Amino acid sequence: MGTEARVHGGLGGVLWALRGVAAVVPVMVVLGAVTPVFAAPVAGARYSGVIIPHGVGKLGVGFMATTDRRSFEPPGVRDWQGAHVRASRSLPCVGGDEWQFGGPSGTRVTSSGFAVAGTAGQGEKTLRLRGRFVGASRAIVRLELRSARRGGCVFRARFVTHVTYRLKGSCTPRGTKTLARSATGRVFLHVDADDVGAYTGHVYGCLFASRQRFALSEDVEPDLYVAAAATVGSTAALAIYECPTDCGGRIAIIDLTTAQTLRQDGVDPLCNQPTDKTPEVSALVLAPSGSYAYIADPDAGLVTIVLLGRPDDFPGTARYGGGIQLLKSILSQLDVRDPQPGETPH
Repeated sequence: MGTEARVHGGLGGVLWALRGVAAVVPVMVVLGAVTPVFAAPVAGARYSGVIIPHGVGKLGVGFMATTDRRSFEPPGVRDWQGAHVRASRSLPCVGGDEWQFGGPSGTRVTSSGFAVAGTAGQGEKTLRLRGRFVGASRAIVRLELRSARRGGCVFRARFVTHVTYRLKGSCTPRGTKTLARSATGRVFLHVDADDVGAYTGHVYGCLFASRQRFALSEDVEPDLYVAAAATVGSTAALAIYECPTDCGGRIAIIDLTTAQTLRQDGVDPLCNQPTDKTPEVSALVLAPSGSYAYIADPDAGLVTIVLLGRPDDFPGTARYGGGIQLLKSILSQLDVRDPQPGETPH
């Protein structure tokens, strides 16, 4: 008389059935690979991945979940912002070098995955994306591009995307360079990868209390770069130069709680400097009131900055004759004096 042993495993409802002829049958159950743990998208985190299919060049997909995690951020002023599929040459089947899919239209984001559907070319071109968020920093994405032209064309690919940058989480991420720092915030340079593997430097500002990072300017010498920076309280100051537009410099005062530019002023030649070339700011300081001072002489070997962050009638400076008189007294100790008749200040 035969014996039948059934072992019901809890892994995906798998059923093992062993049949034998002995009264007692030893049973061994070998569990399969561990199923990936699906997770919710990280709001404010950039997911991107690149593949290189044969004969196509680089293909990249990049996206960032909105704050409510119901769709993806629309395109922004930075290369890595927005949600899109990009190609270093041309997108297979549908052509062009980019297909954007940011915003709620055609997008469905769930607690652990998403689906995107889009059309172009009067419905002759379609894009389909399906993805699953895995763990805390990955998403598996399947892409389908289809065209009804020339008898039809279908291209499918799979991407493993990773969190490449977070706009919230830390004001001191790895791989960054400090341009200015205070007790309340930091201005730093980070080299960001776009969605097809190119790199662009960006200057960010971040307040320690909120840990919210804002992209303030590109930094790609010699075309557009930040020569100096300062920060105090919730405000930052940047000395920004842009070429070949006019190769002029400007000082931008920026609110780090909103990334809004409060004001900006041109950088003018100082004293006896030539007027046919904008001097480059080599040192920049910022007062809590939003006033700033800079040195625009890159040939100076040593720069000494004296800042009095109080108005002339501040009560604490009364015994010195006021704030201006106190400042002159300090400068006199550094062998700085008013110019004499016929002298040119420098």
